[in-house]
Amino acid sequence: MADNFNSFFPLPTIKWTSPAGVVFLTFAEHHNIMQSLFLDQFGNVHPMFLELAQAGFDVRSFAANGTPLPSTQAAADIIGSAYHGGNHRALTDWVNGELRITERLVRVTGTVADFSYRIVNNRNFPDR
Repeated sequence: MADNFNSFFPLPTIKWTSPAGVVFLTFAEHHNIMQSLFLDQFGNVHPMFLELAQAGFDVRSFAANGTPLPSTQAAADIIGSAYHGGNHRALTDWVNGELRITERLVRVTGTVADFSYRIVNNRNFPDR
């Protein structure tokens, strides 16, 4: 799989003016489902993602699997968001757990659940 999104567009830079001065807020592309989870332990595309691709879900699409996050802590503090600071082990572990739960549900029900909705709309995920 590619290292970056295949349908990515430039994210904006926002000029923020406050009594303390001017700050330029920049954003980084963040995968909701991290790239490290695309592959199984043998380096092959995980079977669930192959099945999802057949259903039209592309994990490399920013529209389907991307979130713009501030690229600095200062920018994140201004808008009240997590920032994209590189490795985010706690979040990756949490998403991996959600994927494993979904994988078990798929085996039981025989259908592909909309796990992207579960991940993006769950309010209990770690901030990084």
